[in-house]
Amino acid sequence: MGNLLPITYGGHILALLFVPSSTSQQNKLPHSILGHYLAPTNPRTELQIHRETIRNSRNFETEIVTFRQNETKTAVFIIDRQMKAKSELECSCIRVQICKFSIELL
Repeated sequence: MGNLLPITYGGHILALLFVPSSTSQQNKLPHSILGHYLAPTNPRTELQIHRETIRNSRNFETEIVTFRQNETKTAVFIIDRQMKAKSELECSCIRVQICKFSIELL
């Protein structure tokens, strides 16, 4: 038997993390997420989402996302996003060019 109380479970909150808060995040994919659920979230009460970018570089962005209801923190997450790669070859650190009898590092 399930819980009869009006509680939003983790998957509902987690889905809100994947909504980009800016156009710069649309080019970045989630890389890692660390989160803590602190209190139950009521789906019938307004949910406030506070996002704070703590690092924004060319390839990565780190953001702290806090969820609140009635001034109570219900969940806190740290999410890292990485720039979308154009191809696997562009991601490799060393590109190798093979000549007739030698290997040259570019």
